[in-house]
Parts: sequence; C-alpha cells; structure tokens
Amino acid sequence: MTTQALEKTTTGAMTLGAQYGYTPEYVQLIKDTYAKDATDNELQMFLDVCHHTKLNPMNKEIYFWKQSGKVIIHTGIDGHRLAAERTGRYAPGPPVKRTMDGGNHTASTAYVRKKVGSDWFVIEETAYMAEWKKDNSPFWKNGNTASHQLDI
Repeated sequence: MTTQALEKTTTGAMTLGAQYGYTPEYVQLIKDTYAKDATDNELQMFLDVCHHTKLNPMNKEIYFWKQSGKVIIHTGIDGHRLAAERTGRYAPGPPVKRTMDGGNHTASTAYVRKKVGSDWFVIEETAYMAEWKKDNSPFWKNGNTASHQLDI
C-alpha cells in the first residue's frame, strides 16, 4: 500500500477506502454512481463488503441502496455467479421454468448443477412473485420488473 493511501484526513480518520488502496477519486466515483445518499460510515461499510467479497459494483455484482432509511447491500445475480464460479463446483443447469396463471407470471424455478466429490447434482429453487415484489421500493421504479428478476 502506498504512503498516499495511508494519508489521514484533517479529522484524523483514515481516508475512506484507503486501507484497500482505493484512491479518493475512485471512492467518490463509487459514492456518486453506486452508493448515492450513503453517509461516510455507510460508504465505508459498503467498501468493506465489496473488498471482502471481491465484488465490484461497476460490474453489477453488488448494490447499495437505502430503503426506509436503512442500508441494503445486495449481491446481484452476477455477484452470485462469480462467487459460484470461483468455487469450481457449480455449472449452469436446465433453463428457467416459468409458472403462469391466466397469463400472469406467478413463479420461476431456476436450476444449477453442483459438484460434490466427483458427482454432479441438479439443484432447483423456486421464487414466487407474491413473495418477491412486496412494496414500491426504488428498485421497482428503475425499470426492473419482477418477471425479469425472477428469471435472471
């Protein structure tokens, strides 16, 4: 780590993200683009999580937002895929199966293959629309649809 990365602010606290080698410009970019409305403490927490999980908000692997004044740090599907890929024990499964009721998308079942020892097993998980979209959070106002999220 460089001496510049360890510089102290006028308050005596280490510059946000400095312990990970992030420049002040990079931290500001993350705050302005991916962690809007984050306090310095919340931003530091987000940077800590990004660093320790090795997930990058610029790659849509991890997200920060606030809902009802509470911080939400969410691993996106690309982050989950990356984490699975790093283990070498997961592979894509059969295509997602949609459940429809009168033309309405009510659920999606996703599949993945998991390696245990030398054997591969198919694991499935079903997400139900009624459980997934419960409120009017900003997530749903940004063009995301529950159907799309269930099928990712």
